[in-house]
Amino acid sequence: MGYEIQPGEIAIIIKPIEYDGVWDGEINTGLVFGEERLVEAMRESLYIALTMAAAQRFLEESPESKEHFDDIRTELMEDMFPEEYSEALQEYEEELSDMAVEVEGNVYKLNKWTKTDGNA
Repeated sequence: MGYEIQPGEIAIIIKPIEYDGVWDGEINTGLVFGEERLVEAMRESLYIALTMAAAQRFLEESPESKEHFDDIRTELMEDMFPEEYSEALQEYEEELSDMAVEVEGNVYKLNKWTKTDGNA
């Protein structure tokens, strides 16, 4: 599934780093440039690519922004993959309902997913 970068294009490369065949969670990013074409457009594309590549570092350094960022990312996923997003959301909601704890007065009905601290 190779792709040959075209003149004027800039691609973001995301590469999991592995040591002795084991991935420890480290990921590197990089940029690949096609031949020069429409210099102003490539400059703007570079700006956008750098912004995208910087997102993870920004979130690591500014954790207070993570929730807002996640909301935007979720909107993008929903726009790009509407059917898959809808299916995943339905599965998630079903899992949540399976994990719900029912409360009637002072009686808590637990299920196999309930985590407790102490005795239940």
